[in-house]
Amino acid sequence: MDSKSQIHEFGNIKNAAQVHVSSGDASFIETIKSPYFIREATLAQTLEKLKGIEKSKRKIIVYVGVHPNEGTDILSEKYATEWAEKYGATIVCQPTEETPHAIWAKLKPASPEDLLPVLPADLILDEEDYADKFSFDNKDTFIVRFHGTPAKYRDPAKEQRGISVDTSRYLKHPEDFADQHHPIVFSKPEIIEGLEKELSAPKEGILNEIREDKFQEDSTRPGTNIKHPLWRPISPNTVLVEYYYKGQPVKIDDPYIKKLLELEEGGFNFLSKENWHRQGNIEPSYIDQDVLTEEDVRVFDEVVVKDFEKILEHLARQLKE
Repeated sequence: MDSKSQIHEFGNIKNAAQVHVSSGDASFIETIKSPYFIREATLAQTLEKLKGIEKSKRKIIVYVGVHPNEGTDILSEKYATEWAEKYGATIVCQPTEETPHAIWAKLKPASPEDLLPVLPADLILDEEDYADKFSFDNKDTFIVRFHGTPAKYRDPAKEQRGISVDTSRYLKHPEDFADQHHPIVFSKPEIIEGLEKELSAPKEGILNEIREDKFQEDSTRPGTNIKHPLWRPISPNTVLVEYYYKGQPVKIDDPYIKKLLELEEGGFNFLSKENWHRQGNIEPSYIDQDVLTEEDVRVFDEVVVKDFEKILEHLARQLKE
């Protein structure tokens, strides 16, 4: 079993509630999936399932699983019912047919001799578009985009586990949002005020940070005169939470994926010329991203989740006022 399979197997053992059931002389463990953890193949199926959740349990959407190797679905699933009851939060996964892994699998050429694909211009993975749909364009719904990043990409002086929280700059710089296409203007953008007081002080091996989203200067795509922001500013109905984890390499056996990764490392750009700035979430390198270790999951469950829940508690409290 490769490292990715190991961690997913480990995560699935702990995911969801488990109940001991007796049947005659036999006894077995039955896993009960929480209705407040939604993982479906397509966006339409996801929205259909989400519509069935009472509105009081989806005031907050915890959006996970955009990049499967980050394991945010594994980290969060076991808390789904508790978070729904305490904070009015439902966990929604990126549709499994719309992750980078699934997208590149669909683009696999019929023959190894065929040209490898460049992403079509209309194929995008824009998290804020998905988030708007998960909230049903409700200006009173708040989104927590939950990601993971190997700690080796953190500042070398801070290569520790922990979470970082990026908040919207909307309150202080509404002018930066004048040209944004997203229809939602959250009804209470001041909800993030005071959030910095909720996170624990640094402790051995754990570092938590909170910061306002920075303004991104326009960037010109190499080889063209096309200019776009590096990425859109975080919407006022959103916070971005990153769990920094130690991680371990994932084993890649598929020759097609290996070729994609080799070309990307060599400088080949698989993104379309027209929409490259909205396709960064689909780059092949996400398939090769380090996966969680069992220790990463344990540290999240024993330490880091307490701060994640403080964020949810703060948001839920503000939504009630």
